[in-house]
Amino acid sequence: MVFLGSVVKSFHKISEMKLKYPITRRDNSYVDYFHGVTVEDAYRWLEDPSSSETKNFIDEQNIISKTFIEEGEDRSRIEKKLTKLWNYTKYSCPTKHGAYYYFYMNSGLQNQNVLYQQKRLEDQPIVFLDPNTWSEDGTIALSQKSFSEDGNYMAYGISENGSDWLKIKIRDVNSGLDFEESLEKVKFSAISWTIDNKGFFYSQYVENENSIGAEFKRNENQKLYYHNIGKNQSEDILVAEFPEEPSWRIQALVSDCGRYLIMPIVKGCRDNLLYYIDLSETKNVISSLKVIKVIDVFENDYEYITNVGSKMYLRTNKSAPNYRIIVIDLENPLEEYWQAIIPVSL
Repeated sequence: MVFLGSVVKSFHKISEMKLKYPITRRDNSYVDYFHGVTVEDAYRWLEDPSSSETKNFIDEQNIISKTFIEEGEDRSRIEKKLTKLWNYTKYSCPTKHGAYYYFYMNSGLQNQNVLYQQKRLEDQPIVFLDPNTWSEDGTIALSQKSFSEDGNYMAYGISENGSDWLKIKIRDVNSGLDFEESLEKVKFSAISWTIDNKGFFYSQYVENENSIGAEFKRNENQKLYYHNIGKNQSEDILVAEFPEEPSWRIQALVSDCGRYLIMPIVKGCRDNLLYYIDLSETKNVISSLKVIKVIDVFENDYEYITNVGSKMYLRTNKSAPNYRIIVIDLENPLEEYWQAIIPVSL
């Protein structure tokens, strides 16, 4: 009740200051057509964070919100309490890649966790990558990482201001130095290394005429590429694309044995197709790869676990609302030959 009273007082103070919510301009020129229905998007201009108009709108909003927050009588008390609760050293479990162990540590109030490296678990760890050095306000983050099979390289994604858009860099773990190349325009992408440690697969959106501003782009026409470490992104090899299905998102995962490129393809939050590529047929050249379809309808989830030869172990909710583990043999993938390893959960 004390906090509620503080909120009410803040509203009264804002009202006394005669602060008004910014006027939001309508622009009816943005029109979409969904299933024969015309839909106007009058405020799409706000999706461009780089425009001066959007920045001014946000600044005017912040005047109101900051005034409300700063005038709250309990703000300082709550902040001190939360700071005390959060200010303790935090560790992640160590994982081993190649010759080194890695773990995250946060001293308490650091904006970003720091990635540490050590040769043996009893050794003194050293800082391997500290995202806190990338920006003064801590808004640039390490969003994902993937080590090569031998552990000599780490590809990692950098996100700014909480954006889904990533920039991928590659680090030599022995020297601690990054390669010169930087992969741009990456979004909703896995990073999966080939077993020869020469490079990795990733997904990219190529800028097109539908792009608005520096940040907002329609999530359409994602393409799967292969990057050889030490080369420019312009030399990356196009592996797969589906221009007739612009909303598809291509995930790619090299199988544990290194032979198959498993491709779960999604277009929403659930259900995926399941395609794959036999990398053993490339003869060390990632080009002209044949995409083979296993599941070609969006009805269920199929998640790769591991494989033994051509037999793929998958987690699926096909005929199993609580999921089950099945085996699909890529040499004979018809559903009538699927095997249930862990049956339906009740």
